[in-house]
Amino acid sequence: MKHFEPKQFLFILLLGAVMAALLVYRELTAF
Repeated sequence: MKHFEPKQFLFILLLGAVMAALLVYRELTAF
């Protein structure tokens, strides 16, 4: 990875946001 791709960064950021949202959703629906 010599040059940084914005698309790849956005994809990783989106993936992290989705995973965080899933964790929060599971916590909220645990009850």
